[in-house]
Amino acid sequence: MTDADSVSFGLETLKGVSAKLAMFGFGFVATAYFARELGPEAFGGFFLLLSVVQFANRIPHGIGGACQKRLAETDTSNAELLGLTLIASLTTVLVIVGFAVASRAQLAAYTGVPNAAPLGVALFVAISLFLPLQFLLAGKGRFGVTNWIDLLREIVKTALQFGLVVLGLGVTGMAVGFVAATLLCLPVILYFLGVRPSLPSRGTVTYVWDYAKYNIPSNVIGKAYTRFDIFLLGAIGLTAGVGYYEVALSLTGLATLISGVVIDGLISKTSNLSSRGRSIRESVTATISYTSVIAIPMLVLVAFHGEAIVRAVYGTDYLEAVPFLLGIAVYRIVQTQREPLDSAVKGMGRPDAVLRISTVTVAVNFVLGIALVVTVGAIGVVVATIVAETVRCLLLHRTLRSDDTVVPLLPAPLRAQLRSAVVMAAVTGGFGLVLPDTVAHQVLIAGGVGIAAYLAVFLAQDGVARRSIADAALAVRTLAIGDEPDRRSTS
Repeated sequence: MTDADSVSFGLETLKGVSAKLAMFGFGFVATAYFARELGPEAFGGFFLLLSVVQFANRIPHGIGGACQKRLAETDTSNAELLGLTLIASLTTVLVIVGFAVASRAQLAAYTGVPNAAPLGVALFVAISLFLPLQFLLAGKGRFGVTNWIDLLREIVKTALQFGLVVLGLGVTGMAVGFVAATLLCLPVILYFLGVRPSLPSRGTVTYVWDYAKYNIPSNVIGKAYTRFDIFLLGAIGLTAGVGYYEVALSLTGLATLISGVVIDGLISKTSNLSSRGRSIRESVTATISYTSVIAIPMLVLVAFHGEAIVRAVYGTDYLEAVPFLLGIAVYRIVQTQREPLDSAVKGMGRPDAVLRISTVTVAVNFVLGIALVVTVGAIGVVVATIVAETVRCLLLHRTLRSDDTVVPLLPAPLRAQLRSAVVMAAVTGGFGLVLPDTVAHQVLIAGGVGIAAYLAVFLAQDGVARRSIADAALAVRTLAIGDEPDRRSTS
């Protein structure tokens, strides 16, 4: 039986945002260090290998997502779903071991990592167990807890990687630290799940498979899409380009702070509402109204000060990442709008629609990406991804409308954020013209005053945002003194 309906969505979001914010700060510093220490080639090689492993993990990922969907519904056995998740993950590991042995030379040549095959298998084992279990925990409505587990993993992973890289182990140290930290977090997830696995019945397997048969190919296509840029750069031999791309992703990672937290919770919430015949329109609209609130001002900051930021954080070796940074900042705005829509369609029980949309999106990205790489160079992959992500977002809107869930393209709070960003651009540009050309003056002062202007103008327009900040402060205060928050202000 699901716990999703009895968990405060607002409180879990607050927990998740605080964990994500801490994780971003910790991971940002760590990425800057490792990028400088390893250099673009080795840094890019590690993330290319990790991307290959993540793509190979689609079967456990897809089954885990299907179990999350079923767990969020009514009258499901959590113990059987946990057992099915573990069986799927461990079975897939055996297949991957055989594949890695057979293709070890090709994998090493593609990634530029000599021992890519054994490292890849170790990474696969860790990820194929960790992520599906996190899905189950999110399916219980505890997506705030999953983010704190992610933070714990990030801290342990970074500490281990730092020590191993200092010892001179390079990419091997990065992989070993990742695997060890991930495996150490598994008992924590099982503790919060609070159930023992049991063998799934035929009925449970059939029930999960009815969703997974669409979710698995959708995950394959979806990951091919989200990592297509990386795969294409690796295929044309631009391993350093992968490093530049990852730097851009890291610098803009904060943009997904809110959307990254709420997507798992939104799947559970919309699934629960749909299973009881209730409308999801209000929940989805409220979510997309604020998921881009960080991504929009980040684009303004990057447009004015991208080169100074890259130079200060990563050094001159990564200045070629600046065009990637601007493109990824644009992509983040569309991404933070698309992710909640994707979760809503999945929560409605429409994996077939997600699969069709993913297929179209990959086709657009593939054709346009190759054409633009040939004509304008490596930055073409980012341009293609922006176009494909926009197409995906529009198709998701259409799918929701076809199910009588009309969600506005630009809700009023989102329009307020765009107007506030125009003011921020004017303020940032104006201060940039009169201040000295140093990082401290241009980024910290001009950028800081611009961000303050954005927040002031936005909050002046949006009463809901003002009340939400007050409610969040109240929730933090209440948690600090150990009492249960008022559900009326956090749900």
